[in-house]
Amino acid sequence: RKATKERALDHLLHARGIAADSVVVFGDDSPDIGMLKSFPRSVAMGNASESVKEAAAYVTRSNDEDGIVHALREYFELI
Repeated sequence: RKATKERALDHLLHARGIAADSVVVFGDDSPDIGMLKSFPRSVAMGNASESVKEAAAYVTRSNDEDGIVHALREYFELI
């Protein structure tokens, strides 16, 4: 019960000395809600449920529409 995506990422980032605001997390299902709420640069996929979308800072296109690439290009200007 204590194993969650946000705890795992927090542990990994802390161990590597990486700030939470320097990563982008993506989610599309209810187990991702805690992670999306815990990280400031969070993206929900367009095909996600409304509760997942509400948990994220940004909503991108669906998985079938290359949502991750779109978010990285348009919202974060990373690629």
